[in-house]
Amino acid sequence: MRHEMIDHSIGGYEVVERFLSELNESQTGYDLFKTLKQICEYYNFTTFAATRFRHREDERLKDRVLLTNWKPEFLEELSAKTSMSLSLVQNVTNTAVPLVVDFRTNEFPSGMDRDFADIYLGHGVEFSIFFPLRSSGGFNGFVAFGGEGDMPAREAIMEIAYICGYVHRGLHLLVDVGHRERPKLTDTHKRIFRLLADGLTSAEIADRCGIARSTANYQIKAAISAIGARTSANAVAKAYSVDVLKDC
Repeated sequence: MRHEMIDHSIGGYEVVERFLSELNESQTGYDLFKTLKQICEYYNFTTFAATRFRHREDERLKDRVLLTNWKPEFLEELSAKTSMSLSLVQNVTNTAVPLVVDFRTNEFPSGMDRDFADIYLGHGVEFSIFFPLRSSGGFNGFVAFGGEGDMPAREAIMEIAYICGYVHRGLHLLVDVGHRERPKLTDTHKRIFRLLADGLTSAEIADRCGIARSTANYQIKAAISAIGARTSANAVAKAYSVDVLKDC
């Protein structure tokens, strides 16, 4: 369903301060995921992704995404367009202001084409705004919010850019976590995380895997415990933060 973007920039001081406080208090990937999700919903976006800039030549987009609510197939399709996803990142790297891309038009940043834009449109993302993040000796990358319908007002974009400037600390902690030893997970654990990331309930997971609901519940609890989480949402966020799902 199409909807209009809501401009919350007027009188938004208290909201901005709340988001900044939550970002500063974030200690885990799950904390940061929740706050980014709240920002996404408050400004009436539908998708978000926090991504670091390229470190190695063999890295693809899916290797650099730290936190996102993108569907796995969406991320896979974007990653498969290696040269275009790299061109997009390069465009974000080269700007100091938010990069606004409307996928409904034929005016794209350098290196992108209609096929790349159609991937976004195919997943219900009509536009995306990329907020570059840079810090000396810290996290370098961007946060992207996408949606459908009307673009947010310029004042709202600047407000979000200000908020995103405080995402550095939490993302830097995630990068450090990602450099640590990855948890040892079985193929069953990874499959459970992938299904949870897709939004499936325990009953739906049981149906998808052809197992009893009690078995599905047991496997979900085992997977959550294996990654050191407390809830399924916490487990999925941790799985993304240490890249255990990138090859699933």
